Amino acid sequence: EVEGVSGNASKALVELFGKKGQTRCTKVAKDENEVVLDMDIIVNFGTKVQMVAEEVQKKVKNAVETMTGLGVPVVNVSVSGIVKETAVKIEEEL
Repeated sequence: EVEGVSGNASKALVELFGKKGQTRCTKVAKDENEVVLDMDIIVNFGTKVQMVAEEVQKKVKNAVETMTGLGVPVVNVSVSGIVKETAVKIEEEL
């Protein structure tokens, strides 16, 4: 749900905490009351990477805390790639 991120991060979160189990783009370290998340994202060419990564951190932290009631002290976001928008549109059509 963050503009500039390629793919569907919300789907990854649903799969992470839903029936399908852990996704390839997320690593979770959990203790009794907290979780630490490591995420890989792909951003669209021309976006401000730092701003997009910070927005992903905020939204993921809020979503996980709301869904689980657990504290999220850290969301580590790594940019694993950059794609042109034309590549994203072609992928969405498939």
